[in-house]
Amino acid sequence: MREIRHAEQTAAAKLVGVTELHWLGYPDGRVEATLDLGRDLSRVIREVRP
Repeated sequence: MREIRHAEQTAAAKLVGVTELHWLGYPDGRVEATLDLGRDLSRVIREVRP
């Protein structure tokens, strides 16, 4: 399932011009608002600096 979701997300991102994706490694359908998720999102935001 993971490979299918990555392929779907990559194709969707390409359609709207996104060239860089960051996979956090959380299981599909199991993302919860936790301190770990906040830490991981903050790390990517600091790296990318949108």
